[in-house]
Amino acid sequence: MVAQKATSGELLEKVREIFCDVTGLDADEVEEDSELDELGVDTILAKELARKLSGFSGRAVESSRILESENFIGVVHYIQSILDIGNETTSGNDKETPSRKQAKDPRSAATNDTLPASVIQEAFSSTKKITDELIVDGHMGNYCGEVMPRSTELCIAYLVEAFEQLGCSIQSAKPGDKLKRVPYLPKYDKFMDLFYELLREQALIEMDGSEIVRAAQSCPTKSATELLEDLLQDEPSHAPEFNLVQVTGPSLADCLSGKQDGIALIFGTAQGRQRVSDLYALSPINRVWIEQLAYFLEQLVKRVPQNGQPLRIMELGAGTGGTTSTAIPVLARLGVPIVYTMTDISASLVAAAKRKYRENPFMQFKVVDVESQPDPELLRSQHIILSTACIHATRSLPVSLKNIHSMLRPDGFVMLLEQTQQIPWVDFVFGLLEGWWLFEDGRHHALAPVTHWEKIMKQVGFGNVDWTAGERPEAGLQRLIIGYAS
Repeated sequence: MVAQKATSGELLEKVREIFCDVTGLDADEVEEDSELDELGVDTILAKELARKLSGFSGRAVESSRILESENFIGVVHYIQSILDIGNETTSGNDKETPSRKQAKDPRSAATNDTLPASVIQEAFSSTKKITDELIVDGHMGNYCGEVMPRSTELCIAYLVEAFEQLGCSIQSAKPGDKLKRVPYLPKYDKFMDLFYELLREQALIEMDGSEIVRAAQSCPTKSATELLEDLLQDEPSHAPEFNLVQVTGPSLADCLSGKQDGIALIFGTAQGRQRVSDLYALSPINRVWIEQLAYFLEQLVKRVPQNGQPLRIMELGAGTGGTTSTAIPVLARLGVPIVYTMTDISASLVAAAKRKYRENPFMQFKVVDVESQPDPELLRSQHIILSTACIHATRSLPVSLKNIHSMLRPDGFVMLLEQTQQIPWVDFVFGLLEGWWLFEDGRHHALAPVTHWEKIMKQVGFGNVDWTAGERPEAGLQRLIIGYAS
């Protein structure tokens, strides 16, 4: 179908098809009066829609005009105006819009007045004891000794290939040869410092001030593609992280030089978004500690006295739902009165969560920016605040943690799941995102050791702070960190 010759009905269906392709929704979910935030369209997806609609229409489609449209049919009308096609589609305004209000959860009538500190401490103590057991059972027992060295080698192979494309041949240089610095965009200064340090740690280069010299260590003998294939075959449970490295690795040189955008590369396609989702939902590096968090919630809720208002739990930065999808079935099975508020800074992710979890009447959904002053209605409102792999990505830990503290009841607590040691492939992937380097609070890296978290949490008003630990080296990679409001 040639866009300019399409009828209004054909155009509507084609635009709907493009929407479905970009958002991952089914056609029956994209109704004429569907609001864009309910369809998950944010600035990133709007750019991808504009690109595909431009390709279809042969005209320049602006992402800003897409975002100005109130709903799906508004976008169709915008494309019609570009193509000068008459408006024969219905606006959807005559249709009765189903109520989008949350159904009241009958369990929200009664539960605990207060959370006894002794109950929280008892539940967390039992949770800490199973750290090593969960690591072994969750396919993480060989991570530090075998998996991480090989994923680091994969990153090095991609890095050597990228440097070659940018005019610096580490592969062919001899020990003692001087190497020129590769060109890159100024916004990647910290990222490149990290790369050069990684190359130095792997004994591929030596650095003396601004001078870079080839060291004696050989580059990986296999290509990045071959190393990736070997890893996927040998360590299939860790495939989500290897696949995400494969998204960024081949395009690293283009990202550093500005030919490719890191955010669009990772989040601009359905495949990229799915791989990020798989990382948080399926990869052992996250699953082990998410399962530990769910175990803690179960141990806690079983012990909480049932004699007052519902237990109020808020999840900050829920993202694609890696933690939510594990916690909600556990909480639902326990059958106690709960109000679980799933939040994220992204309206599109919150909208997607509404669709995914609409069968759970005890859930609420809200756009929340943890770096901003909380809405008055949220102050001192929550018994429990959960956050997985989120707070480190804010500009200021003191500001974000103070805001979290203000949303907790005096008897409440926050439970953070945070990576507390650097892992090369994590930097290799997420270092392309501006948010990874936004910190303005004196940190040298987005990730911080657990003692730093303890110091900041106590500075902003938290009482006791504790965290998970174990005998295995993997126990230090990620931690559950609990901070009591008072």
